[in-house]
Amino acid sequence: MPPQSPNQAQARNRRSLLLLAAAIIVLVTLAVVGIHLWQTYVIDKKVTLAAASGTNITLGKIRGTNNNSVTMGAILAHTSTNKQVRLAPGSYAVTFGGADYQDQTEAIAVSSTMTIATPNLSYSTAKLQDLLAQQAADIHPVVTGIASLSGYTIAYEKLYVRGEWYAAKLTPVDTSTQDTLRVILHKENGRWQVAASPGIVFYSGDYPSIPVSVIRDIDNSQ
Repeated sequence: MPPQSPNQAQARNRRSLLLLAAAIIVLVTLAVVGIHLWQTYVIDKKVTLAAASGTNITLGKIRGTNNNSVTMGAILAHTSTNKQVRLAPGSYAVTFGGADYQDQTEAIAVSSTMTIATPNLSYSTAKLQDLLAQQAADIHPVVTGIASLSGYTIAYEKLYVRGEWYAAKLTPVDTSTQDTLRVILHKENGRWQVAASPGIVFYSGDYPSIPVSVIRDIDNSQ
């Protein structure tokens, strides 16, 4: 075999280097694709966002927490129907809301395939005010019909949750001799009934069936 010229040797070396570089690029590409597929289909978990009619779900990263409240960071997905996303295991923030509902944000932990559905949300302040205007004619006779509230005037009133809870603060004619009182009603089977008889303040431990948010609000009413 005749000896190769320097130019032939250089050309052969260049071809070898090009083949080696191409092989490295292919291997790196396959590794990147493999890692992506592993992350997507093995590590990442399929999460279904299932928004109830009239509501929406927003999912994102957690920016921070404070006193059991969660603040959402970067948004990863949003839907008012159903939507599937793939997420790496970990903690995320989810906000449930809608035109007639109060926003509710909470932390969720993703560790396996799961469905996140809209919980039983409370109505918005505006929605509850509209309901109160519609139902005042049914509520007020129940309140004024309580014997111990004779002569009292409603100074503050509000509906809660989905309009099935009502609380009012009532003031007497003479505040120097009588206490300001509060009362809580609950709507059951279409009828308003007294859930907590008139009192100066209420303690949630004494009324486990009444939402804490109702007791806290009426106790702190000004």
